[in-house]
Amino acid sequence: MNPWKDSEAYAREARKVDSVGEALLLTLLWWRRDGWTVRAQEPVEQYRVDLFVPEARVAIEVDSFAAHSTGKDQQRDAAKRNLVVARGWAPFTFTAQEAVFFPHNRLVDVVALIGSRLPPKEAPANPPRTTRSRSAPLTASKRCA
Repeated sequence: MNPWKDSEAYAREARKVDSVGEALLLTLLWWRRDGWTVRAQEPVEQYRVDLFVPEARVAIEVDSFAAHSTGKDQQRDAAKRNLVVARGWAPFTFTAQEAVFFPHNRLVDVVALIGSRLPPKEAPANPPRTTRSRSAPLTASKRCA
């Protein structure tokens, strides 16, 4: 799949991100999409989820120290996470350090989570036919001389 086939959609979502970590994860997830979409700054009542995969109902958060260090910030994050879970969404949190410096360490985990929450893909109605060789099959006598 060409990830830039719908580059206008990517640009629209990229304009919404609030941090370098979110921008990097959006780009990496965009490249790994397989029939699913990634949306940035998805509203959830009075909150916003950093990145959201609607088909799998996965909410991805990037927690920086600056925006998540006070008790009030932590209470807000807990309330948002509880709301996400109550809606049946799966939360997945990256620290800002993970998102910026080591995103691939956990990217495999979030892509696996997304895949596990998607409905199974249907097999094609008419599976592709395999082509057979026009030559006669090898018999035991022809294989060894």
